[in-house]
Amino acid sequence: MSVLDTGLREALRTLKLSGMLETLDARLAQAHGGELGHLEFLQVLPRRDHPP
Repeated sequence: MSVLDTGLREALRTLKLSGMLETLDARLAQAHGGELGHLEFLQVLPRRDHPP
């Protein structure tokens, strides 16, 4: 799964949150696989560490 939406990329850059792009695909895969609930997903997005 890859986040290719240029609107999302530009919005994150504008908000100075482009660091989220580094782990976003992995976080989405975790959420899709049931490893992260909705709240957990939102809580881990701003972290720069890599998913476990």
